[in-house]
Formats: sequence, C-alpha cells, structure tokens
Amino acid sequence: MLGLETFFNMTLLEQANTLAQSGQLRPARALYEQYLSNGTENAVAWNNYGHVLDDLGDKIAALICFDRALTIQADYAQAHCNKGFVLYEMHYDAEALLCFDACIAAQPSFAVAWNNRGNSLRALGHFDQAIASFKQAYMLEADFHNARWNESLCRLLIGDYSQGWQQYESRWQAPAPSGQMLETPRPTWLGKEPIKGKRIILWPEGGDGDVFQFVRFASTVQQMGAHVILAVRPSSLRLFQHNFPQFELLTMMEGALIPAWDKQCSLMSLPLACGIDSLKKVPASASYLSSSSQLQALWHQRLQGLTLISPRKRIGLVWAGNGITDVNLDRSLALRQFEALGNIAQQQNFQLVSLQKGTANTESSLHLLDLTDELLDWADTAALIANLDLVISCDTGVAHLAAAMGKPTWILSRHNGCWRWLLDRNDSPWYPSVRLFRQPTFGDWATVMQEVAIVLAAQSLPLL
Repeated sequence: MLGLETFFNMTLLEQANTLAQSGQLRPARALYEQYLSNGTENAVAWNNYGHVLDDLGDKIAALICFDRALTIQADYAQAHCNKGFVLYEMHYDAEALLCFDACIAAQPSFAVAWNNRGNSLRALGHFDQAIASFKQAYMLEADFHNARWNESLCRLLIGDYSQGWQQYESRWQAPAPSGQMLETPRPTWLGKEPIKGKRIILWPEGGDGDVFQFVRFASTVQQMGAHVILAVRPSSLRLFQHNFPQFELLTMMEGALIPAWDKQCSLMSLPLACGIDSLKKVPASASYLSSSSQLQALWHQRLQGLTLISPRKRIGLVWAGNGITDVNLDRSLALRQFEALGNIAQQQNFQLVSLQKGTANTESSLHLLDLTDELLDWADTAALIANLDLVISCDTGVAHLAAAMGKPTWILSRHNGCWRWLLDRNDSPWYPSVRLFRQPTFGDWATVMQEVAIVLAAQSLPLL
C-alpha cells in the first residue's frame, strides 16, 4: 500500500495518475483539472484525464480530452484507441473504426486496438474483416482471450457453429467469467469422451434466458446414458421440478451439499459437447418447457375474475431487460413506446397483460393488467404465460421462457442484436414459435413498433 508521505512527495500529475489507477476517479479528476488548468501541453495528462472522465460517464468531455491529446501528439496511439472506444460505446461505429485504424497505423502491434477494431467491424456488418482483426489481436498476444471470445460471438452471429462453439470456450480465460470457472468443480465434460454411466452436474451460466434456451440439452445428455444432476437457481426450482422429474435437481443455495459426481458442464457449453456444429442440428422442438396444470388453472381463474367481458386475445408485454447487463439500455424500451398497441387492443378487444417484474407502468396510458406482484417465481410466470395468446417482449428471460413453452412470441431486437438471433431473418432455428422484429438502425424502436402494430392489427394474418 502506498504511504501518505510517498504520495505527497509525488508531483501533481503523478498523484492524479495514482488515484486514477486505484479507482479513485473523482479525486483524480480534481487533480487533473488542477494540473491542466495552466494550459499545460501534456498529451499523456490529457489522455489520462479523458480516461477518467469516460469512466465517470462524461463521454463528450472525454472525447474533447482525447482530441486535445492528439492535437499535441498526432501519432499518440493510446489516445486514438481511447477515443475510438468511446465512439464505439456511443454507437458511432464508422468513426470509431477510423480511430482504431489510426491507432494501428501509429502502433501496429497494439493488440487491444485490433480487438476493438474487430468489434467496430462486426457492428458495421463486416464480419470476415472483423474475424481477421480478432485473429490479429490474439496473434500479437497469445493470451488475449477476450479477442478469441469476441471472434466466437462473431462466428455464432453468422451461423458458423462449427468454429463458433469451439471458440466460445475461450470465455473461461477472459477476465469476466474466469472467476466463475475457478470456483467450478473439475473435471469438465465437453463431449470428447463417453458419458454413459457417469454422474454429470449441469450448471446455469448467464441470465435466466440463457438457462431456458440451453436447458434443452440436458435431455440430450441423459440420452447419452448419463445421470443428470441439474443445478437450479431457487427462482427456477418449481418450474424445473415440474418439467424435469427425471433429473436430480441441485438447488443453488448457500451451504447446499453437492452430491457425488463424475463430470460437470455449463449449460452454455452443451452445444459444443453435444456436437451442434451447424444450424440444422439445433434441437428445436415446438416446446420443451410447460406449466403445471394446477398453476395454469389458478391463473386462469385469477384472470377470469378480473375481466367483465372476455377478451378475444390476451397479450403479454415485456419492455425492459435485466438492469445488471451491459446491453440493457440498448435492448430495453419505455412502456410508452407500446401506445400504438394499446389503441389496437382497445379496438379489437385484446387484453394487454404485464409480464414485467420490478418496473412501474404508471408512465403509460395503456390499459395494462398488472399482476406481477403475485408472480413468486418462474413457475408462476410460466402459468400466466400459458393463459396468454401471444407474448411481445424485448430480448430477455421472459421471451425465452415463452418461446421454450411454444407460445407465439414476438421478440423486439436491437440493431446489433444478440448472436443467438443470427442475421437477416425474422424466425429462429432455436424456437419455432418466435418471430423477430429488428431495429433497422440503432435506437429505432419506432419502426419496430410500427411493424408490430401492423401485424397485430391485420386480423387476417396468423399470430406467427
């Protein structure tokens, strides 16, 4: 730990850099401002100040700082890279690409810039070039696992499952998930050896939507002759008890005893382990999750008791994703953006039902039936979905649950959508009941909702 005496013997710039490196951003910002207030022409200081401002969320001010650094030193590779990254975060992908190219021109061995360049190219739809850029990044730095992971996401997006799932395993060496892998029991099964007669733990990774999508492979593993132990989050326990009585369920709680086991595997590694090397091999059954008939009946009675006139259709709505994810703002809408659907619902006697937990709907004039406070877990949500005719949702866990149940599900997808929805199609090989509505450009939910309204209003058209 740095002593106070040592700290106060540093120069003002050294103090600012030290505070920034230790994550003390606001004090660092104050010292940078003090140091730079006399017009000091120090490119490194302006770059570092911009980095702190970006971390504090002031992206415009950060860009000004990076430009100031580049005015002082035009070939300053780090400032080009930092500017490009901020522009990429702001979805100015073409401008970001120019910055990364300038960075690489100044310093061709800058692996991070090659990786960031790949992300910009992927966002611009130049997938082959993006893959080549990611490859260059980890050729320069063999342990640059984020670049390998990014390459896998690009390959999965274009449907290259042969190499995509293989590369996807690089995520365990990347900084974000590596801690989870260290805490996971060994050895891992990835399909390279027979599993017949073995006890295997399949554990959840990612969000609940990921679990609902990939839990389908648990049955495949059982068909290979394994004894499946399915690790289950408490919120999914009742749902999975109903759907998977053939599996041994392990509730993931503090102090839970882990039964005897031979192998383990993440649910999201099962496409690789089960040999899903092409889109044609995706096991896309019409439905593989369901609600118990008892819960369905209870929710049917609850809905009937709140409706004086029986609606022609009941439509569930979800407009916001999980707030803890990086892409939440990109994939989420405001409820007021569904207003056109409210008009159609009134005209055609459709009842709109909220499936959105934890987000108030008072901002909208929609006549939205909201019973979400009564949804105790995913089993209740499934039972409510079973009583609906259609679910319209942003890309979140409810959409995956509804689709896994075979319920007609319309997914509202951001422009640079998740890799699992592939490219240029409105259907999904993963879910036969899904219809995708994609943003034509970043942030353009208006066009998406206009298309949804047209399809919903067209009574001669089926819901799928």
